[in-house]
Amino acid sequence: MVTTMTTLRQQALELLADLLDYPRGDLAGRAEAAERIAQSAEPAAVPYFRSFKEFAERTPHGRLEEIYSALFDLNPVFYPYAGYQLFGETYRRSLFLLTLKERYRERGFELAAPELPDRLAVLLRFAAEHDEEADVIVCEALIPALRRVLRNPEEVAGESPEAAPADAHQSHQLEGHSHGEILKGGFLLALTEGGSVVSASSGRAAYECLLYAALLLLDALWNARGAGVAQGETTPAEEERG
Repeated sequence: MVTTMTTLRQQALELLADLLDYPRGDLAGRAEAAERIAQSAEPAAVPYFRSFKEFAERTPHGRLEEIYSALFDLNPVFYPYAGYQLFGETYRRSLFLLTLKERYRERGFELAAPELPDRLAVLLRFAAEHDEEADVIVCEALIPALRRVLRNPEEVAGESPEAAPADAHQSHQLEGHSHGEILKGGFLLALTEGGSVVSASSGRAAYECLLYAALLLLDALWNARGAGVAQGETTPAEEERG
């Protein structure tokens, strides 16, 4: 099967949507498929996808759900909403949400109730299904939002993800604003399971690697670097669908 740039982009968007959504299915398999796309499109992203894959392989599904909720739903710094990251809770975000809803309606894109239209996973799926919208969504919303979520992506790039210890990124200090309050100090979650306190810092490090890998891959596929992918190859990501 001939792999075109359009097909490669679509497959990358679908995989990233699954990986950045609430944990479902085989996350490790999807991370591996994204890693193999990155081998052709953006090798620099490979070790970061691999780091997340290894984390997903060794982490029980219930723990993945807990870590995901604590990181993305409870900490405004990591809120997975492009409009929030780009505009904050302002009138501009409201306009952005209304514009997205209208565009989804025009394209027949179903948005599950109560999901917000600017969630990263939703934008990724919409871009994957509607190639004519992908350039704008990726370049003007997804890439800038991912940079904002990461705040300092060079800190992630400076780590060695394959050799990251369990407390990787534990000392990384984050500051964010939520309804006028400032979040101070490092983000070190304490999850309770069976009466014991479990550090989630390794989970945060893994998801930071995933976010950075997504940023690298999208940037490559929507710029000249991604154009060097060989034609005529069968994309491994096809094996991981479903």
